[in-house]
Amino acid sequence: MRARRVKAEDLKLGEIAVAFDHPEVGALTGAAEDVSIHGLSMVVRSEPHGLRTGDRIDHVRVTCDAGVLHDGNAVVRRVTDRAEVWVIGLELPAVTGRRDRIADP
Repeated sequence: MRARRVKAEDLKLGEIAVAFDHPEVGALTGAAEDVSIHGLSMVVRSEPHGLRTGDRIDHVRVTCDAGVLHDGNAVVRRVTDRAEVWVIGLELPAVTGRRDRIADP
């Protein structure tokens, strides 16, 4: 069963920016188009040559006006050509544990 996707603009967070570096593609930045409980899709203007389904991205940063939404790894699940843009589907890891359980240094 596919997770429900929500359009980024429906979340009322302003633009949700996504950025990461890939060893073959280099730096990629774009805006989230939609989000789900498992990940998001981002739109980029240039063709991501060398980016493949299954690639693990070690550092993905997802931000909005309110701050950082994700700063960690992801897996590429989809790379699609849509007219003049490319859509990249990223699966974000499940969050385990609770932040308030982290001990103070």
